[in-house]
Amino acid sequence: MRTSTCLLAAVVLSTGIAAAATVEGVVLDSHGRPVPAATIYLQAKDSEQAVTARADTGGKYIFANLPAGSYTLRAQASGVGEATVAVVLSGAESKKIELTLEYAFYDKPGFIVAGVTDTMSRGGHGSDTVLCSAESLARSTAALSSASSAGAAEERQGHALEAVRAYERTAESDPSEEHLFDWGAELLKHWAAEPATEVFARGNRLYPQSLRMLLGLAAAWYARGSYSQAAARFFEACDLEPDNREPYMFLGKVQSNEIIQMQGYAERMKRFAARHPDSAWANYYYALSLWKQRRGPEDAGTPRHVRQLLQNTVRLDPGVGAAYLLLGIVDNDQGDYRKAIAAFEKAIKTDPGLEEAHYRLGQVYGRLGDKEKAHQELETYEQMARKSAEEAQRERTEIRQFVYELRGDSGHR
Repeated sequence: MRTSTCLLAAVVLSTGIAAAATVEGVVLDSHGRPVPAATIYLQAKDSEQAVTARADTGGKYIFANLPAGSYTLRAQASGVGEATVAVVLSGAESKKIELTLEYAFYDKPGFIVAGVTDTMSRGGHGSDTVLCSAESLARSTAALSSASSAGAAEERQGHALEAVRAYERTAESDPSEEHLFDWGAELLKHWAAEPATEVFARGNRLYPQSLRMLLGLAAAWYARGSYSQAAARFFEACDLEPDNREPYMFLGKVQSNEIIQMQGYAERMKRFAARHPDSAWANYYYALSLWKQRRGPEDAGTPRHVRQLLQNTVRLDPGVGAAYLLLGIVDNDQGDYRKAIAAFEKAIKTDPGLEEAHYRLGQVYGRLGDKEKAHQELETYEQMARKSAEEAQRERTEIRQFVYELRGDSGHR
């Protein structure tokens, strides 16, 4: 849901004719006390957008200049709870609505973790590269969890099922931001992406200012292959704290072309580089986004811009082998094969684990007619690719996958 924030919010009919209806009131907690700075959302039934208002120090809010129609009015405050009511306005009436926030999570979650399995049944969405990026995002999400809870202790002992149930009990008895995030991260780590989405989504509604909750929700949607949903949450996370490097680094791990080709992707990487010009990775990710969105051979400006950003990258951090790899790709695309060879060799020297650099180097040697060197590089690539695949498979089997079922659904996931 897209929102716009203001102290006094107004909705106008698409015809441009504004009516004079008003909704106002006060936001209270479960003890009847005013909740200052609560966020109130008003969304028309036939609209995908909502307007928001912020309660004043006395918990009061107002929405004015509303057309007749059906609305959903929702208020929330982190650590206090939320409330939702339906509102029907007719004509130029004024309604006073008191919203009492209740702090609750679920009577019951919409899923049951039934067990764990060593069987690799998780499947995947898109290419193996996209699957690997989803796993990387899951690990990055798990790294944001606390390490002192009872669930974390069970996880360290290898008791995955006991761990997730401990996280669930803790979150249901005290649905704090920390407890909800830890529960969602545990589910995602064990590839239960659908339940993780449910937990992170609820956490995001209760704690809309939690950056890590947004990142967890984005990673869960990504793992499910719902790339438009994932992109919206990644972009929102970058916008929530524009100077924070973490959400951009999460976004940089994305390998789905559907997300990378979205206009908002390059826009946020540009912002990353603008706000952190001293960051090698900010320069690299902006360069990568521009290269992947280039229009074709007629786009002569993009290669120059990309090359400049990559030169900034290696100047700031000569250890970023991926930057030399991309420099080689750009040079190869421009037909400068000698420069491409030098860049690929530098990439391999800087980061010996860069399989793609060997593959690209072999292709260039083949194009230049040096069959022996081409064969050598391509053979090296194939050996490294096989080893990487074996290591990835071993890592996947080490993380036991949760078997879960949705309530009311007898099918296991």
